[in-house]
Amino acid sequence: MILDSAAGSTVPAGSPGWITQELLQDTLETWQPYYENSLTPDDGLEILLNIDQLLSGLEKENEEEISGAR
Repeated sequence: MILDSAAGSTVPAGSPGWITQELLQDTLETWQPYYENSLTPDDGLEILLNIDQLLSGLEKENEEEISGAR
């Protein structure tokens, strides 16, 4: 699935700066096989933000483990 910017499938307004059209495209192409319905750019944004939140939580937990082990 390739996003067509002419059709309005661009990065949703208000998205963080690190979310590019290419990243959004890659995300939708990666996750689409797991969904029956067609994913939208908003779905891709939600996936990326959830992954960011998960990784931030894991990073924080790792930092706490490292500083507690000293």
